[in-house]
Amino acid sequence: MKLLQCYIDNIITTALMEDINYVDAAADNLIP
Repeated sequence: MKLLQCYIDNIITTALMEDINYVDAAADNLIP
């Protein structure tokens, strides 16, 4: 679970740096 949280944090950081829509797409893919 900690690895997954770290992965999510990385996605969020990348999204903030590049495109805020990226985190929405990532969340849709991660949440069943």
